[in-house]
Amino acid sequence: MKWTADDMTVFLREKQYIDTLLLPLQPVSFTNEMKQSASMQEFVEALTREMEKQFKGRVMLSPAFPYLKQEPVEEQLPKIQKWIQEAKEGGFSHIILITSDAGWKQVEKSIDGMLVWMPFVPFENLENSYKKQIISEQMKQLLPLLTMKWNE
Repeated sequence: MKWTADDMTVFLREKQYIDTLLLPLQPVSFTNEMKQSASMQEFVEALTREMEKQFKGRVMLSPAFPYLKQEPVEEQLPKIQKWIQEAKEGGFSHIILITSDAGWKQVEKSIDGMLVWMPFVPFENLENSYKKQIISEQMKQLLPLLTMKWNE
């Protein structure tokens, strides 16, 4: 399910089956890391779109959580915890945060949700077929993590 009005109608009707929220974490930089930030966003967006597509009816894809790359991720914890709390109050029992920013690994234990860190692959200058292949390989790694989380 995507964050659209049409999908929200379905979500509200079928809420008991859609128990997982995918929350992409998006570092943003307007300085020398701008291109890397954009590449991370492009990769995580493609990955979460594929996850939403494969697990439609079980997961909801949230809008990305943007934050400034120059700020320590520790400063983002109170904000992200509010998002997670709100999502849980809304009926989601599994919150999966997805990022390519390794900084989040430092605070993983402080997050009330599952953090999935995937090293990003720059899609710049790659053909679409190769991009799809990369995402498919990443999905093969994520599938056991998700099923393990759902079986807890």
